[in-house]
Amino acid sequence: MLLLGNQNSGKSLLLKRLQDVTFGKEVLLNIRKEIPSTIPTVGTNLATINISKRKSITIRELGGTMSPIWPSYYKSEKNIMFMIDTNDRTQTSSAACLLLSMLADDEMESKNILILLNKKDVNNAMTQREIDAIFRLSDIISNAKQKITVYDCNLVTGDGIMNIVSWLSQSNPD
Repeated sequence: MLLLGNQNSGKSLLLKRLQDVTFGKEVLLNIRKEIPSTIPTVGTNLATINISKRKSITIRELGGTMSPIWPSYYKSEKNIMFMIDTNDRTQTSSAACLLLSMLADDEMESKNILILLNKKDVNNAMTQREIDAIFRLSDIISNAKQKITVYDCNLVTGDGIMNIVSWLSQSNPD
């Protein structure tokens, strides 16, 4: 499993939040009140995530500065998450280009893709109309060779984490 996106989009925080998920009789999300500290990923970051009581997966986060070598990792993975920071307007065009470049790669044809729109609740975040105009996600989804899912998330509060866990579980059957 790969986790990709621009610098500071929230990839490392997503990994920490996913590690907070615990399984008992019910799935519980133990979001810490304080935001776990993160530092920009230089290179790769590996995390083992429990997606059920008996199953875990390893997610490889590739730092945003490593985007030129992302394609070398595509072949070995069938599921890819792509994080977009909807509050960082300076990185919007870069995120759109990286996403389109990734989806156009020949190695990506049969992959499952989860696009995460992070920080949509922040006051200065792009509106849904702006996101639609810039990323044209509905056009991408209707024309893509991949199975694409899009979720909103707020990694500070934990909103959307359970949708992500559900996608991870469905995309990685036993």
